[in-house]
Amino acid sequence: MKLRPVKQSLMLREFLALDARAEEGGLSVTELERWGELKRLIEARLGIAPAPPACERRRSVRVPLSLNVRFQTQSELASSLLRNLSRGGFFIETKEPLPIGSIFRARIVVEEWGLRVEPTVKVVSHCVGPELAIDAQGMGVAFHQLTQNERNTIRAIYDLCLGVALETLASESR
Repeated sequence: MKLRPVKQSLMLREFLALDARAEEGGLSVTELERWGELKRLIEARLGIAPAPPACERRRSVRVPLSLNVRFQTQSELASSLLRNLSRGGFFIETKEPLPIGSIFRARIVVEEWGLRVEPTVKVVSHCVGPELAIDAQGMGVAFHQLTQNERNTIRAIYDLCLGVALETLASESR
């Protein structure tokens, strides 16, 4: 995915505004219903299969992407690919995932936008890649005890990557 600034559609702007407010816990019932509707539309456009209603626990869209991420393993500084990003965490493609429960700092740099963040993350799953592909090797990590600055930078990266992903799909279908 080429990371270039995009013009946001009205749907994306509405979703991101509601999404930011949802993260802060401030949506009315009507707004929450609209947020859910927009989330389902965006996931459908991204080709993400809908979860059965009883299983739907994700509070944000998983944005498919490919960014470099660096982190310290037990023996070395590893460099891998971040394959999807949500407000709650991301999936790191790696043949040597850290043990579940491991807490570490990950370095994410988006050169094109001048964004850098080193959030503390916790390993929460193994070998469950994008779209729950069991053959994807790696680890799912959740953000852990973020500072406000880290939260803001991750939000900026998430918003921009979601816009790029949707714009890329729109331009491919033209």
